[in-house]
Amino acid sequence: MENDNYNADKRSGKSDLKLNDSITKFFQVLSKSARTKTSLRFLLLSFTFLGISLLVFAISDRINTTTVFWRVLILSTGVVSALWAVFKLITYFFFHTRKLTWLAKCVRKVYRAKGERLLGIIEITEEKTGNHSFSTQIFEAAQHKMTQEINLLKINEIFSWKKVRVPCASACGILLIIVMAFITDSEISENTFKRWSFPFASIEKKTLTQIRELKENSFTVLKDEANTIRFSLSSSSRIKPNYAELIKSKDSKFRIISKLNGGIYEFNIPPQRENFSAHLIVGDYQKQFSVKTVTRPRMESLTSIVKFPKYLLRNSENMDSLNNQIEVPKNSEITLIGKANREIFQVQISDFQSSFDENPYSTDFKFNLPTLKHDNKYSLHIVDHFGFSPREPIIISHKIQNDLPPSVNLNPLTDTSPVLLFETRKISFLNEDDFGLKECSLKFSIFK
Repeated sequence: MENDNYNADKRSGKSDLKLNDSITKFFQVLSKSARTKTSLRFLLLSFTFLGISLLVFAISDRINTTTVFWRVLILSTGVVSALWAVFKLITYFFFHTRKLTWLAKCVRKVYRAKGERLLGIIEITEEKTGNHSFSTQIFEAAQHKMTQEINLLKINEIFSWKKVRVPCASACGILLIIVMAFITDSEISENTFKRWSFPFASIEKKTLTQIRELKENSFTVLKDEANTIRFSLSSSSRIKPNYAELIKSKDSKFRIISKLNGGIYEFNIPPQRENFSAHLIVGDYQKQFSVKTVTRPRMESLTSIVKFPKYLLRNSENMDSLNNQIEVPKNSEITLIGKANREIFQVQISDFQSSFDENPYSTDFKFNLPTLKHDNKYSLHIVDHFGFSPREPIIISHKIQNDLPPSVNLNPLTDTSPVLLFETRKISFLNEDDFGLKECSLKFSIFK
């Protein structure tokens, strides 16, 4: 079969000149060497290109979490380069290394004169029949001379292992780095490989530095006030950086550096008016999150429903208690009803003796206070679902209003002269009481 590849046999349209057996054998060995070394070279190059792509991705992903765009770009670059190497491998293995002309040109690059003579012999044998411009004797003489020089042509110099050494060293170095990475930390190495292999998949990056999981990718801070945001380092973190960095990524940027203190990174955020986004960097851990600014919660209304003692026979009354002092009779029963501007997580009302708590999870709340026995001041604390509260508690003041005895005032113009028999006398008087009168009656005595 090899002789069929390299002998100029009598074929349709081909020259009937034959190559010398020694030259034919030389090309057989040369072709085999060329196929082996070029195929190995491009095979190693394809692995090298993919390996470089993986290493570039691993380094960039450790430095800064890569987006889908960059993952696709890095993988595509490696794959396209590897496909180019595979294409070259196929063309050289099945085409170039089987063409005598190409092999002869490779000889000419190393051995100028001898290679030129060998290329001339090959070109003559591949000319079509009837196009010879030379004598057969000259051709045979050239072949005879080439046969004497063929042993001087070193195949290892024509296709040297030097061209294979660089790709081989690169591939071995990359393979060693990958194997060492998997041995050192198989979990992160596997995660990196998956993120590189499947750039469109939502595979979360695993890091050596680990922060305790945040329930949400957002924070809420107080508007126009200095705030503190804390991040806790996870106990399973394999790296514990001494410093963390928080960068605001909008308009008036700020960059805050926090030192690790008891496993916590604490950032003091300057007053902010608008919502913004921030970027947290702790070692190889990076996370983008949004920050929403809100005002403190406030009470929109606070009403005391006063139920008076039974003896007064008065209906219940609603009194505004929002920063107002109210006066009610002793033994009154008070129900406190409040409404905040947003949902309240916890409400606490306390005095110097007791306290009451409630978790309304609503804007409205209600407290039934103890029967009023003496003057009292309550402190009302509210906490919203963000964990914020007013700067100062709301003071609710209930003061005992003494129930004074009623007053009776006789009209000074009343006629006090003796009353005649069968005379009708009109007597006027005014009765007053601070909480109203239950009944009025007049008792009088008539003297004769």
